[in-house]
Amino acid sequence: EGKGYYDRLEEKIVIKEGMSEVQNVKTLIHEIAHAKLHSEMQPKDEKTRNSKEVEAESVAYTVCQHYGIDTSDYSFSYVAGWSEGKEMPELKASLDTIRRAASEMITAIDEKVEALVAQKTQEQIAEVPDSAKPDAVDRKEELAELLKATVAKVSADTKKEEKTVGELKPEKKTVEKKVPSKKKSVK
Repeated sequence: EGKGYYDRLEEKIVIKEGMSEVQNVKTLIHEIAHAKLHSEMQPKDEKTRNSKEVEAESVAYTVCQHYGIDTSDYSFSYVAGWSEGKEMPELKASLDTIRRAASEMITAIDEKVEALVAQKTQEQIAEVPDSAKPDAVDRKEELAELLKATVAKVSADTKKEEKTVGELKPEKKTVEKKVPSKKKSVK
C-alpha cells in the first residue's frame, strides 16, 4: 500500500490522505528524494526499483532523524523489505548517494527555515511599538511555531491533490520524456 508517489511527467508529489503529520513529513521527504535522485533529468544509472526505494527511504530516515523525527519503526522494515536478497556491497554502494542527498536536503531545509524565521521576526518587530519591543527574540519558540505551521501547510497543500489508496498505482513503466531542467534546490 503506497503512501505517496512522485509523478515525473507532471512533476508533482501526491501523498495519501489520513496519515499522521510525522508520516506526511516522512513520505514527502521520501518522494522528494525520488524526485531528486530518480527523475527523468538524472543520468540513467540502471538502478532497480528496489535500489531506488532503499535510497529514497534511507534519505527520508536520515533527514527525519536530523530533525528529531523518529521514523525507525517504519523505515527499518521498509528498507529491509526492499533490500531483501541484496548483498551488503550493493547496499553500501548507495551510501554515498544517500549521504549526499540527505545533506543537500538538510541544508536546503535549514536555509528555508532560517529565511522564514528572519522574515517572521521582522514582521513581528514591525508590528510591535518601539516602546514594547523585546531586547531579544526567543528563536527556539519561533522555530518550533514555524515548523509546526510548515507541517500543517504541507499537510493542507498535499490534501488538495491527494488520492485514496485505491487510486495509488504502483509504478508500471518508465516513460521517456525530456523535461526542461529546473535546477532549483528544495527550499
